[in-house]
Amino acid sequence: MKSKKIKVFLISSFLVLAVAIAFVSLWNWYYDLERLPKGEVISESVSPDGKFTIKAMNSDAGATTSLAILCELQYNDGSKPNKIIYFQNKVEKATIIWESNDIVSINGVKLNVPDDVYDYRKKE
Repeated sequence: MKSKKIKVFLISSFLVLAVAIAFVSLWNWYYDLERLPKGEVISESVSPDGKFTIKAMNSDAGATTSLAILCELQYNDGSKPNKIIYFQNKVEKATIIWESNDIVSINGVKLNVPDDVYDYRKKE
């Protein structure tokens, strides 16, 4: 009787763990900005001190999705890899305005580069 309870407990624990791992993996995959399809560069802007360049690109994931904009931050000295810092759907252009060497406004969303990231799917 005890071995049956242990077996049920182990199987249940394994299933719960497998579901949890699958959930976390899918969640991370869905929200990974680096997986977004990059299209043509529609505009770019260099920071006032020349340290960063932001490239705005169309992102079209296919016929069932609306056009989106993503912006990639580039370190001009090549010290770090590029990273996506902005993703917004249902827009076709990006207005990039540098307010200082490390504060940029993209379509009205202020970001402190290189740390801040905007993803419309994670609105709070």
